[in-house]
Amino acid sequence: MLTEPESSKKLSAARDAIIELKSRIGRSVLGQDHLVESMLIALIANGNLLIESLPGLAKTRAVKTLAKHLAADLPRVQVPCCCSE
Repeated sequence: MLTEPESSKKLSAARDAIIELKSRIGRSVLGQDHLVESMLIALIANGNLLIESLPGLAKTRAVKTLAKHLAADLPRVQVPCCCSE
């Protein structure tokens, strides 16, 4: 079990890494702070994220940038819009 100082150091290091990752993604994806935060929350929570918005708002770029900085292969599934009648 970790002692209080060790635990605090690990938590601080994790926090710093998340802040740095957010900053790196933010340099590539401008004006989409909420999207970047949502992606990081889903990543930390080991969850899934559905990204919906209008075309051209950097959804794909954000996911590709996150994958690049994590050296990961994140799958992308695109579903055509369903138009209501």
